[in-house]
Amino acid sequence: MKNEVTLSEIARELGINKSCLAYYHLLGFLKPIMVVGKAGVFDRKKTIAIIKKIENEKKKGKKLNEIKK
Repeated sequence: MKNEVTLSEIARELGINKSCLAYYHLLGFLKPIMVVGKAGVFDRKKTIAIIKKIENEKKKGKKLNEIKK
């Protein structure tokens, strides 16, 4: 499995809406390692770890602004 992926590929792999991941990116949780054309390219392992952390914290009742601190 390749380590450089787009948000669309991660969304498909995790079964999460791409718009949700785009929102996490907009808030600064997810940072691309490079940009190709208009698409951000993300480190797969690092990005999935961040998403799982966000989802776990949300399950505990935390809001995104609390998680980001």
